[in-house]
Amino acid sequence: MNAPSTQAGQGLVTRSLSGFITVHTDEGRTLTCKLRGKLKQERQRSEIVVAGDRVRFETQSETEGTIVEVLPRTSTIMRKEVGPRGAHFDDLIVVNLDLLVITGAATSPTLQPGLVDRFLVIAELGHVKPLLVITKCDVPDPSFEDELKLHMQTYRNMGVEVIETSVRTGLGMDALRARLEGKISAFMGKSGAGKSSLLNAIDPQFALAVGDVSDALKKGTHTTRVASLHPFGKGWLVDTPGLRELGVPELNAHDLTACFPEMRSRGRCKYTTCAHENEKGCAMREGIATGEIAASRLDSFRKLLRGEPHGG
Repeated sequence: MNAPSTQAGQGLVTRSLSGFITVHTDEGRTLTCKLRGKLKQERQRSEIVVAGDRVRFETQSETEGTIVEVLPRTSTIMRKEVGPRGAHFDDLIVVNLDLLVITGAATSPTLQPGLVDRFLVIAELGHVKPLLVITKCDVPDPSFEDELKLHMQTYRNMGVEVIETSVRTGLGMDALRARLEGKISAFMGKSGAGKSSLLNAIDPQFALAVGDVSDALKKGTHTTRVASLHPFGKGWLVDTPGLRELGVPELNAHDLTACFPEMRSRGRCKYTTCAHENEKGCAMREGIATGEIAASRLDSFRKLLRGEPHGG
C-alpha cells in the first residue's frame, strides 16, 4: 500500500492547545496539526504558534498536517505572566489582529480605567487599533454613571473609538457588527464584564459559556481558557481568556510615555528620565493643568512605571 502523498499549503491558526493546532486552510478545510520537530526545538516559554498565526503546512491526511513554518506577524497582543518559581515571562495571546476590542461594563463589575489603560498600552506596543465597548448600558450603576461618562469622554478625546452597547436591548450592536466586518478582532476584558454575552449576541453560533459574577468579590467566573478564532462574515472574532489581573511588559519612562498618545503629543519633558511625578519641567503635569491630560491617565502611567499590579 502506497503512503498517502503530502500536500503543502497555507492557513490561519484558529486555536493552539497542548501541542494540537487547529488550522483553517486557505481552501476552507480544517486541519489538526502538530509542529515539525525543528520548530518544536525552537519553542520558548512564549508559544511559537498561537491563535492568529499564518502558517505553512504539509498534510499527512485529509484531516491532519504538520506545520513547517510560521509566517511573519503584523501585530501581537502580549501580557506579562508569572512562571515557575515566580519568574516573569511574556505570554503571547494572539497575533495578526486588526482590532483589539476592550470590554468594560456600566454596572457590576464597573469599568476600571486603570485596566483599560493597560489594555491600551498593550495594543500600542503590539501595533493594534483599540476599540472600547461599554456593556450593560441598559442597567447602568447610578452611583457610577457620571464617572463613566467622564471616562468615556477622556478616551474619545484621545481618539479611541467608544461604542455603548446592551445585549438585551440591542443598543449599539449594529454599529459594533459593522465595525468588526472583514477584520480579525480580539475581545479582551475584565472577567464578568459581559465579553462572552457580547460575542453570543454578535453571532449566536458562538454559544459561549457565560460566567456568573460573585457577589462577594465582584469577579467573574473565567469561562474561556485559551484564545480561539471564530468566523464572522468575511472576518474572524477572537475570544480570549477572561482576566482578573493584567501584567504589562516592563518599560522605562520614555518608552511608556510613548504608549500614551496624549502624553506623546505633549512633547518632551525637561529630563528624558522624567517619571512625571514631581520633577521640574514636567510637560505631563502641565498637561493636567491645561486639561490636555486626564488625571486618571497620569495615575495609570505612574502605577505602570512602578510595576504595581492591577486587578482586572
